[in-house]
Amino acid sequence: MVRVLDQLPALIGLTGVVIGGLGTLLTTRLNERSKWQREQRVRWDARRLDTYIAYAAVLKELYAVATRMTAVHRGSATTQVMDHAVGLETLALTDLRRTREWESMLLLGDEPTVVAARNWWLAIVRTERIARQLPAFERPEWDLAVEGVDAARDQFYAAARASLSVDGGSVAQQPYLRTKPWRS
Repeated sequence: MVRVLDQLPALIGLTGVVIGGLGTLLTTRLNERSKWQREQRVRWDARRLDTYIAYAAVLKELYAVATRMTAVHRGSATTQVMDHAVGLETLALTDLRRTREWESMLLLGDEPTVVAARNWWLAIVRTERIARQLPAFERPEWDLAVEGVDAARDQFYAAARASLSVDGGSVAQQPYLRTKPWRS
């Protein structure tokens, strides 16, 4: 019994070393796991950002083509005119790119951003339909379609910024664009 009591401090010390080692192992494991999760978030956020940028760029291109196709029918438009046949071909090729980018959007985007992206595209489809139906052109229909595109774009950027945790307030362009004389 005396020998066990003599060994007690050593046993307590050994137990402390074992507990300390397990604590260090657990803390290291938790730190590594946290680091890995942070790296994964950064990795996927970078890919999500690239996806959002690529999809926005192709939508802007579709919209620009439709705008150029209708420019000749919009009196005070300052946009460079595009031949109708060339415009139709460009719309078709650009829409193929949009379809490819859409798959990335579905894979990487969060639900609010995907919904906003879809709504922006559907708003642009209205301008495309007007451009495809030339010369049957009605100015009020075009103006409504353009306002829809501007509002949908602002919603997309708000959703994308929220998805990426980008702070800094609103970047809405619709109020600004409504006041521009070159908008015609």
